[in-house]
Amino acid sequence: MSWSWRLLIAVAILGSAAGCASTQPPATIDITGKWQGTWVSTNQPAGGSGQIEMTVTQTGSRFAGNLLVTGAGADPSGLTEGFVTGNQVEITVPAGATGRLTLNGDELTGKLAGISGWTVTMRRQK
Repeated sequence: MSWSWRLLIAVAILGSAAGCASTQPPATIDITGKWQGTWVSTNQPAGGSGQIEMTVTQTGSRFAGNLLVTGAGADPSGLTEGFVTGNQVEITVPAGATGRLTLNGDELTGKLAGISGWTVTMRRQK
């Protein structure tokens, strides 16, 4: 086999392998900014509620920032991160909880699992 055929085959193989790389789909929303709201525990009988504040910066579909929670026995405040797909926000918080929030206008709502099952509602601050 001539060197030109070998080169052509190598380029074809490398080109198709590069197309197989797994990446997150592009974000269609940007949640960069400050968000404030409330959390309510759905875990009975303990219950509980409090304030929640999140400040994040988004690059592409990934985001990172800080989370401040008040009124919680086990304080999950600290660094937070996650990714955005469509209007869905997948989030991980310091206490090891994960959640899925949905953006509707300037409001994020959803649930965090692993922290007594919290329901969260936050509004973008302007």
